[in-house]
Amino acid sequence: MRAMIWPVGLVAVAVGCSAAPTEPLVPEIAKCQAFARQIEQFVREKDANGFANCVDATAILERLNDLVIRELKIKDAASFRGNAKAQIQDFARRFADAILTEIGENGSYRLLRVRIVDKEPRALFRLISHSAGLNYHDMTLNVERGGELRVNDIRLASTGESINETLHRSILAMTASGRTATNDDASQNQLIAAVAQLQAWTTLFQKKQYREILQSWSSLPSKLRDDKAINLIRVKSAAALMKEDELRYREIIEEFQKKFPNDPSLLLVALDGLFLAKRFAEFREGLDRLDQIVGGDPYLDVMRANALREEGKLEDAKQIGNRAIKSEPDLAPAYWSLGTVSLKARDFEEAARLLTEIENRLKLPISDLTSSAIYADFVASPAYAKWVAERKKRD
Repeated sequence: MRAMIWPVGLVAVAVGCSAAPTEPLVPEIAKCQAFARQIEQFVREKDANGFANCVDATAILERLNDLVIRELKIKDAASFRGNAKAQIQDFARRFADAILTEIGENGSYRLLRVRIVDKEPRALFRLISHSAGLNYHDMTLNVERGGELRVNDIRLASTGESINETLHRSILAMTASGRTATNDDASQNQLIAAVAQLQAWTTLFQKKQYREILQSWSSLPSKLRDDKAINLIRVKSAAALMKEDELRYREIIEEFQKKFPNDPSLLLVALDGLFLAKRFAEFREGLDRLDQIVGGDPYLDVMRANALREEGKLEDAKQIGNRAIKSEPDLAPAYWSLGTVSLKARDFEEAARLLTEIENRLKLPISDLTSSAIYADFVASPAYAKWVAERKKRD
């Protein structure tokens, strides 16, 4: 369930021409769906510029600059704005590039649904990376004064926060790096300390120094122990060491759940560990919770089918896998999952049928199966010879 997309942030732009407060415009769902489909198309066509142009980056950066200037009491605002723009002006394009890199040739980016939440239109996308990592991007849409839709926030399931919040932290890190805490402003000191701690822990995590992270937890001030980003690194560190200390891992998970209930970032971290540990009942419970949070996703049925297959419940796995395809007919991982089920069941005719579907329906290439150990018995079967012969006829 890995996800590597680096988050960058966005904020709402006010709509309305009068001085008095007005209700934000809520565009028609059909218009929002068309806009979201365009974003999906940009990703499919690997058009990073097209994706970036859908994001209201200028307004976002201006709003965040104003916030940081207030928080850190910056006196030379004009100089600060120039430096911030130079550092972060291309963040929307870099975010788009990161998505395309994460997807690679085998991943996907799919619009799941558009809905209205708290009078704001939102578009929920699912990202499956080239290495089968899972993430969700929940985009908040805004109507500009000219009537055009733009993205003004994206919440990432992998971090449990919006890219607005994460970019805010990035600007703080850039600005506060040369500052030291003082006795004059407790809130400013806290911001500087949180940014410094997160940077330090991120470096340790990248170096796989998980024990050092866990050992330093008790020495953190209580306010830092309530920071979600810092807590998430702690959870990931405990997950990396779960085999040697499962009790500690469980305690840290429970603590995170109490602080941040129903947060999808925890589920995405925990699911990998549960699957590898073959704790399939807990794995399915986690999938059920994630399903509720995102409002339903056929890919989670693929993950359920994979767990059932590993448990040896092949008929159940087949049923769930087919349910995923019925819900999303072009969901490639569902076909591959069912193919593995058919190989385990030695149903080679079904394996051949699925390979044909993958090639003809999904238009995906199939490499040489004779060099793959998992397909050895299939290659030795009459079903394989028949599949190869029919394949040659189609070519």
